Amino acid sequence: MKERVMRGPEKARAGAVGSELVSALKEADDFTRAKIVEKLVLSPDKAMVQQVIGLLEQKNTSLRMDALDVLKKTGNCCIETIIQLLFHHNEDVRVYGCEVLASLKNGASLPYLIEKVRDQDENVRNAAIMALGEFGDERSVDVLLDVLEQEEWVAFSAIYSLAKIGSRKAVPALLDVFRNRGEELSLAACEALISFRDNETIDEIVDFIDHLEKGKKNTFVGVIIEQGDDQVFQRLMTRMGNELLEPLLNFLEIEKKKSLKAATFLVHFKHRNAARAMLNMLKDMDPEDDEYAKILGLFMELKEVWTNSLGEYLAVDEYVLPIIRACAGVGCDVDERTLLKTFCSSQLPAKREIMKQLGQISRGKGYRVIREAMKDSDGHVQAEAVAIAGTMSLRELTGDILLMAKNGYSDVRMKALLALIRLDLPMALAAIEWFVKEGSSDDKRTYLSVTSHLDAKTNFPFLKELIADKDDKIRQMTIRVIGNFVENKEYLDLLKAVLKGGTTPNEVLKVIGEKKLIAFRQLLLDIVVDPLQVVWTKYYAVAALAGFADPSLFTVFVGALKEKNNLIKIGALKALSELRDKRAIPHVRPYTKSMDQDVKTAALTALERLSRAEGVC
Repeated sequence: MKERVMRGPEKARAGAVGSELVSALKEADDFTRAKIVEKLVLSPDKAMVQQVIGLLEQKNTSLRMDALDVLKKTGNCCIETIIQLLFHHNEDVRVYGCEVLASLKNGASLPYLIEKVRDQDENVRNAAIMALGEFGDERSVDVLLDVLEQEEWVAFSAIYSLAKIGSRKAVPALLDVFRNRGEELSLAACEALISFRDNETIDEIVDFIDHLEKGKKNTFVGVIIEQGDDQVFQRLMTRMGNELLEPLLNFLEIEKKKSLKAATFLVHFKHRNAARAMLNMLKDMDPEDDEYAKILGLFMELKEVWTNSLGEYLAVDEYVLPIIRACAGVGCDVDERTLLKTFCSSQLPAKREIMKQLGQISRGKGYRVIREAMKDSDGHVQAEAVAIAGTMSLRELTGDILLMAKNGYSDVRMKALLALIRLDLPMALAAIEWFVKEGSSDDKRTYLSVTSHLDAKTNFPFLKELIADKDDKIRQMTIRVIGNFVENKEYLDLLKAVLKGGTTPNEVLKVIGEKKLIAFRQLLLDIVVDPLQVVWTKYYAVAALAGFADPSLFTVFVGALKEKNNLIKIGALKALSELRDKRAIPHVRPYTKSMDQDVKTAALTALERLSRAEGVC
């Protein structure tokens, strides 16, 4: 699509607006300047660019930076004007010109930037050299190679730009700098040469480094490790073998690196120092991070190194968590005495990890650890301990587990009762009977939380008792549990008995809807048409009928739309959308204009579902 060309008065108006904006830019605060910059960028023209160029000599640094920002985004509309910045009398403006042209990457400016590499001012020369690297054009290579002989900081910039251009023509000169110049330039050349990813060049670098004295070798190896990839590292390994470990560890220690790349290099060395270096990475990382899991996986690959020194590593508190996870991952057993000592001296996160992984790392020999954990003050540790005791069939702990089922944190009590069910069912049932008949509401909740682990016959007498409990919340929870067993006639009878009591608990209606208990259909219909019925009860009755997905209920739901209460209208709208019957559309549509936002939202949602339906029209 061709760009629209402004003509005559329109162009004049645009120029005037641009002039006003540039003038306003000088006086504006930071927030307003950002808005003005956005507007200037949207309407580039030569007159505006010329005015913005004038701002480059302002004393206000923020204003100059804003001007640069505009020019970098609009300068291509008049590249000749931008090129002229390279010949401005002010050296700072010439530097800005180099920066703008580097951003624009317009090929027309390349010869002029090459010319500026010989500018009388060193700041301009350096800016031009850096700009040439952004073009990636081989026409710049010769002049950049000449610059390598100039002062060090300018030569640095030339090396940077040659690396960005990536021309192999630069390799011999960069190798010469690498071998014969000072250490700083040599390191820069080393980084540049590695970026070429050329095996022959890398081999020359490695050969040269291998003959350096220890201190320099460590420095250069660090550069190669940080800049290189696995290909480069493998060539280093081929040349230096295990001698590479020391400079690698030195690099990690100095730079405090915690990277996955460093860990992938360490895994090549089957050495305890490599394992310890990985542990030092892991100890300072978030155990929930993806990178933590990947480094831990690499650490596991060194299992033949660290599994023989578990006691030594577990004596370091910061190593306990990764070591325990690694042991579980590779199936390594930990001596019970060592494990108990570690557990007793560890911080809470490590204690939790030990209990979580105990089944994998103790192979049934963690009795003393479990007993100690059951006495811990932390609920998570206690809960894991009793759960494992049940899994490992530690019947000698049933007395302690019974006490924990009766007292403490709710999660611990629940897991203790589950463990007791596995270890000694008669003892567990006796405790449950006491909970139900004599216990507190917390005791009853503890039982109700484990009902899924007992069969319908075992649960029935307890649930029958609790359905009449004086605590309303216990009764609600009991009804929800009964819903899990309604395929048994005696449980349906329990629900019917509740309904004969004269009230209709909402929890019963939820169960009827969720389980699609057709036997209660007429009861639900009676509730819906009862003008004296409680609003929430009527709402749940409508919701339960909707669960039946019965087309014959269409008129019932349409009738419910006429209720005065908005909650019932919302229930009816949801029910009609569940039927997927397009006959409902004209009944639903008026409610999309409701003043009540909840009704309107329900209507719009229903209308969308009905529009996609394939039901009766």
